[in-house]
Amino acid sequence: MKKAKKKIRFAVPSGKVYKNEYFQNRPLSFVNVSVTGAACALDCKHCGGSLLRSMAPAPPPKEFPARVRQWRERGCGGFLLSGGADERGRVPLGPYLNGAAAAVKSGMEVVAHTGVIGAADAAALKASGVTRATMDIIGDTDTVRNVCGLPLTAAAYEGVLSACRCAGLAVSPHIVIGIDHGVLKGERKALEAIVAHEPRSVVLVVLKPLKGTAMAGIDPPELKEVLSFLEFAASAAGSVPLALGCACPGGAYRRTVESACLDLGFRAIAYPDPHTVARCEAEGWDYGFEARCCCLTAAGPPPREKEKEGAK
Repeated sequence: MKKAKKKIRFAVPSGKVYKNEYFQNRPLSFVNVSVTGAACALDCKHCGGSLLRSMAPAPPPKEFPARVRQWRERGCGGFLLSGGADERGRVPLGPYLNGAAAAVKSGMEVVAHTGVIGAADAAALKASGVTRATMDIIGDTDTVRNVCGLPLTAAAYEGVLSACRCAGLAVSPHIVIGIDHGVLKGERKALEAIVAHEPRSVVLVVLKPLKGTAMAGIDPPELKEVLSFLEFAASAAGSVPLALGCACPGGAYRRTVESACLDLGFRAIAYPDPHTVARCEAEGWDYGFEARCCCLTAAGPPPREKEKEGAK
């Protein structure tokens, strides 16, 4: 009996230029959009709003459906609807859900980055038909307060998962490994809580100290600690698909992390290092590139023909 090929999918949405001998993505294939522009009430120590500045600012809500149609006409397959959080940790997506609903009806995929939401917001997202909801889950109360400045406990994040599950909303939560100044604290508890709420996929990223943030001068998490957590995640997740997201220190550090993810059976890797693709090529893996969010790529193929740009 012929042995099945190992399989991996590489997520290369247009939020970041990806160009090498294996693949080149294109602008507007899958857009990251912020409903608050560069504004965020929290100023988390690991981000400081820097991630928002790389996103396309959303137009006023009344103009958003027209902007979505423009994207669709230019070949856009979907978008991440995100933004800065308010003082409660919630991203104010409500005024933009009509545009999101229209996008989904037109065949686009919409990933909603929610922040800390409750039952009403989860129900509204479900009613809009968004493809997936995603949010960072933190498993340590001190981290919530010291890094994000929120007067919440880790249990509040599990409450988000419960609200989404009760609403029937498909979720793909994120865990930032080493979010508390490069030290791993509540990551295992966060993963266990996520898996217990039956997500469609889980995205793991690694803290990458960013210029201009309160953590700019710290070291990334110890690589051996990250690798240990990845092994734990692969075991604890069971049949839940895992993805390595776009945030991770680069160079040899990232190549080592990506290699471990291949060995551990991760379903998707975002913006892979060319060395990782070369390994898959040399070992005869079934691999491919998809211009969509890695939380979607990990969970299965898109409801449309895959991107044809680039070469394998």
